[in-house]
Amino acid sequence: MTFVGKLTAEAKEAARANNIKALSDNIKLLTGKYQKGSIPVNSKEGKTLNTHEEQMKRLVEHFKNVLNQNPPVNKADIPPSEELLAVDCERPPTGEIMKVIKMLKNNKAPGPDNIPAEELKADIETSTQMLYELFGKILEEAEVLLEWKEEHMLVDSTHLPGNNTANALYHSNSVTDYTTLIWQDPSLAGWECRTSYRWFIEHKPSLGLLRVKVEQQESLIVDSGYIYNTAINGGRLGVFAYNQTGAIWSDLLYSCTERENKALYLNGSSYGTLGNLSSLGIEKSFTVEGWINLPIGYSSAKLPFVCSNSSDFCVYIENGNLHTQIGSRIVSGSTILPANNWTHIASVYNAQGKSCQCI
Repeated sequence: MTFVGKLTAEAKEAARANNIKALSDNIKLLTGKYQKGSIPVNSKEGKTLNTHEEQMKRLVEHFKNVLNQNPPVNKADIPPSEELLAVDCERPPTGEIMKVIKMLKNNKAPGPDNIPAEELKADIETSTQMLYELFGKILEEAEVLLEWKEEHMLVDSTHLPGNNTANALYHSNSVTDYTTLIWQDPSLAGWECRTSYRWFIEHKPSLGLLRVKVEQQESLIVDSGYIYNTAINGGRLGVFAYNQTGAIWSDLLYSCTERENKALYLNGSSYGTLGNLSSLGIEKSFTVEGWINLPIGYSSAKLPFVCSNSSDFCVYIENGNLHTQIGSRIVSGSTILPANNWTHIASVYNAQGKSCQCI
């Protein structure tokens, strides 16, 4: 087979295999327009390197020396232009910004700002306004925000949402004056990328109940159950996406329901936490009551019913009797509580006489 015939056969084979590069190279050779773009790579001593590994190693060494240069000692002296160019330096209008955002391609790797096109398009009105303000600072005020994402996403404050709060959240524990850890998923189940999740936060301040649930399609990923905490009786509602700039939020809904007044049910495995008697802010007379069902053969040791962390207030059962402690004073009941039976108990505190009674 002649040289031309061999090239023709290779071109046909490349066309059948849809190998565009090989087909183009063969056509250039057949038409006499082919130019070999590669030149020999020499070592520092001037010897030609024949193997691919040697050539790549030499190129890496060469560009390391070329690119890793010390900055020039003398800065370039560039004189100002004698006449200004007719360049529009005003911030672009919002319509033009929105048009450019719509033209961005999806499913592409984000740039240095780590913001994909999908995130900008998720709420295009907000993205347009953010970029409009950003361009205004750059073009009109000559102020370049290196971390402009954080400037818009976080409030610059000390005790409100800000960098300090973000750092406190990262520690996953309580940080004085910033965050209080109420509950943490014991399994620490991570969320997967490009996966939709539904989460619910339920808070009943009148009862001191909190609950967090996370679902993925029909599967329940996390359920905290009802957490009893009376320290939070209101406040702001918001969402933190810590170090997850690619997260897309949708259908964020909230509602305030009527106040609920009902008894707190504890099954023995759950419990509530109280600080101390003064933090509860109870200055008047009060009654603590409930129904209990003690198992057969229950322990004679101290079984707390309601106790503060500092133990300055505690309603407990010991040796079958009901006891109430306020400060250093302890009042005990006279009736042995039966087992395997629902029994109503009550502890009544009289603030005027500073006396307590177990019923």
